Amino acid sequence: MTIQYPTQLVPLLFFIGYLLAAALSVGFAFYVVRYRTRQPSAVAFGAVGVCLGVWALGYVGRMLAPTLAGKLLWTQFAWIGVTLTPIAVLAFILVFTGRGDLLTRRRIAALAGIPILTQFMLFTNAHHELFYKDVWLHVEPTAAYIASRGGTYFYGVHIPYSWALYTVGTVLLIQFAFSTKHMYRAQSIALVVGATIPWVVNGTFLAGVRLHPELDPTPVGFAIGMAMIGVAASRLEFLGLVPLARDRVVEEMDDAIFVFDDRGRLVDHNLAATGFIERFVRTSPTIGANAEEMLPAAVAEQISGESTASAVEIHLEAPDDDAWYLCRRRLSGNRRTTAVLYC
Repeated sequence: MTIQYPTQLVPLLFFIGYLLAAALSVGFAFYVVRYRTRQPSAVAFGAVGVCLGVWALGYVGRMLAPTLAGKLLWTQFAWIGVTLTPIAVLAFILVFTGRGDLLTRRRIAALAGIPILTQFMLFTNAHHELFYKDVWLHVEPTAAYIASRGGTYFYGVHIPYSWALYTVGTVLLIQFAFSTKHMYRAQSIALVVGATIPWVVNGTFLAGVRLHPELDPTPVGFAIGMAMIGVAASRLEFLGLVPLARDRVVEEMDDAIFVFDDRGRLVDHNLAATGFIERFVRTSPTIGANAEEMLPAAVAEQISGESTASAVEIHLEAPDDDAWYLCRRRLSGNRRTTAVLYC
């Protein structure tokens, strides 16, 4: 038998969706890891992309395979991505929300226990039928698709475990969104929306609300969510930033702390920085504003690169007072350099 290509509209749309999901996931993962390898959140996000790519590519293969045996082989390949995606998503969220220290080797190994068991149950299903109760070919006039009925392990272990990991990750994102300043809150909201789409898509599929009786749109839903995260990454550049002033120690420091991206735009500040700006410029710091528009000229030079000194004493005059400040600049070492200014 030869490779079967989908010709009917709905299967063809699924096929294109799987291809785009695979290309987008792997391509974006490569971009993130290639250009932001020093950022743990970027590496974790790249791992999500790899898992989703394996998942979608496996679905492409099983649509093209002409025999049930071939479709089963591609299904087993796809399930490598299916089982690892929840762990990768949770790992990324933990790193992004500042909880990366929880990802010890022992805990990662524990999280991987169920996915490993799932792979074993899938490969040995013919002997116990706990993963799939039944597997057959769903034959249509122009093609045949693999069909199955989930077994006790599928609904009793795999689904609850995967959804539990997604639930924990989503709750952490929502909590983070409501506990951070404006810029990081926008990032988290974008992530929450992106993470919600797969929930909705997978939930409707499992509930029996389907465009096609046997084709699962979940990897396409993940790809859409990932695309939203990618847009947020390119516009807000959160994969290259670390929330520096999030804990109370930094927030309550007497030094004014400003964080700027490589374009000289403000991305974070603490309370002392607000007082600094209000005192000398008579305005409030605005996320996204350029250093030249917001800071006194002598201070802005420390960010613009016009000053080569890493620390300099600056005399500033306010309408009712003047003062000397020691301003120190630190560069993050990220490819898209982030400058941190202490005054």
